[in-house]
Amino acid sequence: MGKEGRQAVRCSDYAFARFRFLQKILLVHGPWYYIRVAMTVQYFFYKNIAFITAQFFYAFYTQFSQQTVFESFYLTFYNITCTALPITIYGIFEQHLSKKMLLENPLLYKEISKNAKLRLWECFYWCILGFYHAFLFYYVPIWLLGDDIGLKSEQVNYGLWSFGTIIFTNCVIVVNIKLIIETCHWNILAVASMVITIVGYPTLASIYSGIVWFNATGWELFSTTSLYWVFFEVHKIAAMWFCILLSVGMAFLPDFVYKMIMYYYYPSQSQIERHKYKFYIDKKFVYSHFLLK
Repeated sequence: MGKEGRQAVRCSDYAFARFRFLQKILLVHGPWYYIRVAMTVQYFFYKNIAFITAQFFYAFYTQFSQQTVFESFYLTFYNITCTALPITIYGIFEQHLSKKMLLENPLLYKEISKNAKLRLWECFYWCILGFYHAFLFYYVPIWLLGDDIGLKSEQVNYGLWSFGTIIFTNCVIVVNIKLIIETCHWNILAVASMVITIVGYPTLASIYSGIVWFNATGWELFSTTSLYWVFFEVHKIAAMWFCILLSVGMAFLPDFVYKMIMYYYYPSQSQIERHKYKFYIDKKFVYSHFLLK
């Protein structure tokens, strides 16, 4: 390569040493990168709509005052520790199809042509899903806690932060399960990120809610008095876990029905190829482990 060629490489965004590298770049890394970016962008909209819309619903009960339904801990740590790590790993390592499948079926590239995964309908679907999940997060506990029903055996009523804790727990569980459903490629980092998130939320909430923090002067370091022990009191009652199961079931029932209809009646080419590959692996496993013996 001459001086002109090296200068062109330094000024370009991408450079290839051989033309044969274009095939892998276009047919493999192109779809991988596009799916990662499209899913990451739409998932961020979805998870934030699902979380903060509960505050919008609550505003109708507070005459649109500045009162929040979430304690400051939940507002601060939702995007930092409760949902950020899994989607970050997804955006780096997700592979909706294997390299072999993409190279053997170049027509699969057509599925991402014309910005297919970021069309108006796709964005509309994720936004509507976020509003629907937020509706369940807020109103299922409302139905459960309506008319000041005491949830403990001594008929003690819970307050605002208890209500916000129930909403927040439902939200964290559902949005992470949604990402688990959408993930096709699982590696050690993807599994570890999900485990850290699922374990990290109750761990941090237990530390923050279980200790009254003071600084060296004796003044309260964090405003934890209002949230003190709330996390433990809320999660030790059976009604809370029934609320979680009901919210999760209602949240994913429409999604499950939609995916089943699309999978069995209107499958994409990627789903067909994935199913053919799975059938081939299963057939090969049966042949090698049973028929040869």
